[in-house]
Amino acid sequence: MEKDEAIRTTNDSALLSKLAIVNAGYIDDPYAKLFSKTLGRVQRKSPIFNRGSYLRVTAIDAILQKFLEFPASVDKQIVSFGAGSDTRFFSLKSANKHPLRYYEIDFPEITTKKAISIGRNKVLSSLVGSFKLLSGGTQLHGKEYHLIAADLREYGNLTDILTANNFDSNLPTLFLSECLFVYLDPHVSENIVSWASQLCPTAVFVNFDPIEPNDAFGKIMLQNLEAQNVDLRGIYEYHNLETQERRYLKSTWKRAKSISIDQLYEEYVSKDEKERIRNLEIFDEVEEWNMLARHYCLTIAVQKSDQSTDQEDNSIYKLVENGQPGLIRQQYVE
Repeated sequence: MEKDEAIRTTNDSALLSKLAIVNAGYIDDPYAKLFSKTLGRVQRKSPIFNRGSYLRVTAIDAILQKFLEFPASVDKQIVSFGAGSDTRFFSLKSANKHPLRYYEIDFPEITTKKAISIGRNKVLSSLVGSFKLLSGGTQLHGKEYHLIAADLREYGNLTDILTANNFDSNLPTLFLSECLFVYLDPHVSENIVSWASQLCPTAVFVNFDPIEPNDAFGKIMLQNLEAQNVDLRGIYEYHNLETQERRYLKSTWKRAKSISIDQLYEEYVSKDEKERIRNLEIFDEVEEWNMLARHYCLTIAVQKSDQSTDQEDNSIYKLVENGQPGLIRQQYVE
């Protein structure tokens, strides 16, 4: 469908945004360019967009690292919905901090391109290790990494798909969704959230989405996307921080916390890291940044099984505490 193709092209935009912050020195990601047709050469983006992309990437990375570290002795899994050209598995694997299994799920048109890139590049394929291609090359399966072709609107078969690839619902599992739910009808995202909570007794759900469509900035944001034939089906039902949290709490998730990107920058980025990124490029669009940053949010939902230890309980729930100064530090650039 035409609108599906428009949604798929947002993967290209996300990759270009990531390459822009790599080139500007915000983060170090040697793998992003390996999925790019331009080998990392991209047009420079505005500092406010670079800061937003930086916060999206580093905040989620920091949460994943905390999830994997507490407790480090326990095997874990990550399931990334609409993963696109995401490189987190490769970064985690190269640092020897990867989970027991890492699953990525996306449209077959996206997974096919990613599987081809992995197969053709020695750096990527060596990190995946021995793998096999299935379903006409739309799926790639290794020992730790699974690239799965699926339409998430048909969520009813997700359990069978994961189970067929050694998914263990008894392991602590982090589910990740970046700018995906906003494209889905509300009942679809609600059912995915409910399904995930029922599948894994001990779990974390991390979601990044735009919000606040009804003010002047939000209306312009939607008009720009509609001009590209991109329909944000879920933004009105889950339009602010409170409703984003409610999506999880009305299911069986125990706690949920949503924070806007401006709050994320002020309360979760370390002082030294703020100083570092301020020195990367001239940043004089403060008013524009404040408007942009109020229109995106990060949500973390958590639940634990009755069998979880106190240590597991504390480590998982710590992810939703109010304000963690220094959660985002200089993670990449030494």
